[in-house]
Amino acid sequence: MSNIDFNLQSIGGLISAGRLRVPRNQRDYSWEVEHALDLCNDIGEALRTSKPSYFLGTIVLTTSRGQVLEVVDGQQRLATMTMILAAIRDIFEGRGESSMVTSIESDFLFRIDRATEAKVPKLSLNVKDQELFRNGVLLNPD
Repeated sequence: MSNIDFNLQSIGGLISAGRLRVPRNQRDYSWEVEHALDLCNDIGEALRTSKPSYFLGTIVLTTSRGQVLEVVDGQQRLATMTMILAAIRDIFEGRGESSMVTSIESDFLFRIDRATEAKVPKLSLNVKDQELFRNGVLLNPD
């Protein structure tokens, strides 16, 4: 039996550490626009009231082969926060602020595979969702 470990970590820290994957057996991404808006409004309210922290909820991970962390619970929040970060990147792209685009991409969206020089998403969704997530959200600054 493996050990169970608990860590308090920010969502940004978790995403920036990278190598997160939603396993094949997990359900598809299912949040509707109102769910994402609720999350944005909650975070906005926490910022407006200067709360020192905002509890996003528990995210459960397991370690798989190759030191990839598999998301057992929390994929909707992780994927939505990654989409929000991609949207912030897109705003900076539209303003021509390339250093901010590079910073957000390297900190939260991609790592570079040094062997192939390919951009590898720090978060990978299940098979059904991954192509749209990668090509429509992560790679497309529109």
